[in-house]
Amino acid sequence: MNRNYLTNFKISLLRVQNKQKRPYSDEELEKLLEKPDMDKCIFSEYRNWAIVNFLLGTGVRLKPLSQLQIKDISLENAIVDLRHTKNRKQRIIPLTKSLVNILFEYIDIRKGEKEDYLFCTIHGV
Repeated sequence: MNRNYLTNFKISLLRVQNKQKRPYSDEELEKLLEKPDMDKCIFSEYRNWAIVNFLLGTGVRLKPLSQLQIKDISLENAIVDLRHTKNRKQRIIPLTKSLVNILFEYIDIRKGEKEDYLFCTIHGV
């Protein structure tokens, strides 16, 4: 282009993340994992706490998390069945006892049908 062999056109460079993200400190993790006061919190705050615990306990990505339905969780067997994954292969992930307890309480409060999404919006969808 400098020697006029080609007509000028814009070359866009790839964006590279220069700065590594800082991991959460122990104090920040404790604050994230602290259970909200059930008498004072609204449902979305409690749901967000359950989501954070689920993400940390399973390592699931956001897309499969948003596609999870109540029927995909087996609390009796302590497993979650991921049907929508990045590589499109179904996976079964074990759940810890503490996460099973959190999900049991969350599903009891959520009051959804088996076909409903596990983590609904504030409108219940």
